[in-house]
Amino acid sequence: TTVNCAATAFAAGGPTLANLTVTSGAGLAHPGANLNACAATTAIAANTATTGAWTYALGGTPGTWTAGAYSSVITYTATSL
Repeated sequence: TTVNCAATAFAAGGPTLANLTVTSGAGLAHPGANLNACAATTAIAANTATTGAWTYALGGTPGTWTAGAYSSVITYTATSL
């Protein structure tokens, strides 16, 4: 079984998905170091309950972004092979 994620891009003029980094804590590793690398997969043993702690951080150069509100939707999917 694998886990991957997909994220919608932020609006033009704002941060990129690579600016949103993810640090994995104990348990299941996040599939990718940032949301631009979100398609990487993390293996999970079949029929195994698991947990994970992930911390998101917004980086980049905010002074270059156009003023406004920016959002992204992140979808996580577990797939059995």
